[in-house]
Amino acid sequence: MGQRRKKQPEGGGGSDWLCTFNDLVTLLMVFFVLIFTMGSGDSEKIMEMRNSVMRGLGLMDSAGTGSSGLVKGPPAARKLSHPEEEDTSEVSDEIKDYVSDMSSAMPWIDASISENEVTISLEGSVAFEPGIADISARAFPALKGIGKLINKIPNAVRVEGHSDNVPISTSKFPSNWELSIARAVNVTKYLIAHANVSPLRLSAAGYGDSRPLHPNDTEKHKAKNRRVEIVLLREDIK
Repeated sequence: MGQRRKKQPEGGGGSDWLCTFNDLVTLLMVFFVLIFTMGSGDSEKIMEMRNSVMRGLGLMDSAGTGSSGLVKGPPAARKLSHPEEEDTSEVSDEIKDYVSDMSSAMPWIDASISENEVTISLEGSVAFEPGIADISARAFPALKGIGKLINKIPNAVRVEGHSDNVPISTSKFPSNWELSIARAVNVTKYLIAHANVSPLRLSAAGYGDSRPLHPNDTEKHKAKNRRVEIVLLREDIK
């Protein structure tokens, strides 16, 4: 009788599983080598990469401070910028002197100085005709003088248009919002074209009757509320 063949055990039992196991061990080794490399590398470069990613995700602002990327709080008080942090009294005094010199001939110009900004106000009833956004020629000398003053300092400038609460509705200006922003834009364009103020420093805004200086209860108060304000912000142009 011939020899019986030994019965092979059921269920396999080959060595194919070793390939999968070797792949897993290799991946783990690469993973730990990568961690070790990052941990022992240049810490400054690693932090730079981390900050770049966080800024890209909106989790850090350009100054390197953390941010949620959702709602930002009010900005810190801005300082009138000078390269060597000079005393700001000279600029404030120059603005006061300018307004004082002009007020005798142009009493419709006023100025105020606060911690965050310097505001030069031009009464709208003199600088503009009623319902018109074109600048009156009477305001040209004042705007040129203001432009010279602006060019002496490096600060950003915002031109604001304001109105009283009397409604306006024309084909060109459906409301006081459109009229106020058009006046602010025209003053901005005049400062660029005739006072050589850099457009990179200027912005324009229109507020309609939302920010009155006085209650709109008398014609005198309404005239004061109709104005264009040239605001010198206490921040430098980078």
